[in-house]
Amino acid sequence: YNIAEQYIREIYGIGLGEPAPLEIELQKVKERLHRLEQSRENGMDYTQSIDRAIKSHQNKVKEIEELISKGKKWFPYSSVR
Repeated sequence: YNIAEQYIREIYGIGLGEPAPLEIELQKVKERLHRLEQSRENGMDYTQSIDRAIKSHQNKVKEIEELISKGKKWFPYSSVR
């Protein structure tokens, strides 16, 4: 995807705790997770690799959700509402 978009999400989302970029990143991770789960259900080969990727994406979803939660607590004067 667009490298500038990725940098914005990383700097403003993960780095500064801005909720809007974190929400975008969360949506993208959930979309990739959904595609991985569909691949597993469709009987794709490499099930161990797919299972590891699914677990990784599930962990990433939890991590981003925690950052969003913390951002609402720790960044109450965020410029993005």
